[in-house]
Amino acid sequence: MASKIPLLYLTLMFASASAYSQTTTQSSYWVRYQNQLYFSPNLYWNTEVDNRRFVSPDAQLQLIIHSRLHRKLGAFDLAGGITFSWAYAQRPENSIKHPTFEIRPVLEGSYESVGKRFSLQHRLRLDNRFIEEDRFEGLRQDYQYTARLRYRIQAKIPIIKKEKTGSVSARLANEVMVNHRENFYDQNRIHATLDVAVSRSLTLEGGYIFINQRRFGREEYFNRHVLRLSISHRIHVYQ
Repeated sequence: MASKIPLLYLTLMFASASAYSQTTTQSSYWVRYQNQLYFSPNLYWNTEVDNRRFVSPDAQLQLIIHSRLHRKLGAFDLAGGITFSWAYAQRPENSIKHPTFEIRPVLEGSYESVGKRFSLQHRLRLDNRFIEEDRFEGLRQDYQYTARLRYRIQAKIPIIKKEKTGSVSARLANEVMVNHRENFYDQNRIHATLDVAVSRSLTLEGGYIFINQRRFGREEYFNRHVLRLSISHRIHVYQ
């Protein structure tokens, strides 16, 4: 039943987007570094730095930093932490000197079931978004609060199985995000990623993301084609 939820929202998303003519198509690339510091097999700190830029013209889209403490409980993974975001122009042709700052306390939980041919993960995340307002126009710095709920279903499919290095796997995912105020529908992301294990501690990731996003409080949509390149680095500090 849970696997049908993103498909339902995806159908509603395309129906809603087609009802409005103001849809902008964009291309961007994201370069990410992810560090997982393991204190034990079931306790680790995850930090990500993700730099996002438009392709043409080449302009800054967003710089985002995630930091969370994770605790594994069997098939469950529970986490809490904080995200910092600096959002630049939503359109590359618009020059923005001062990015909009956002601080985002985050809670999330995931459940993973492992089968013979692939594993399936369900993740639910709550973003408590405090978005800066009027930083440079007024004397007082205010923040607008929005709660955003995110559900992602992801399948991981092994292609080449090796114990230490050289393993290759594919990941397919769909994530739906909704807001508690203004526009209920926020965005839908469809992922396709290829992971290559260079060593026990290092994995290279390359993939494509399609994003359909509604601008907050507006009847305006973006279709974004994203090329994402990542380095995932795991460090084990326990004996």
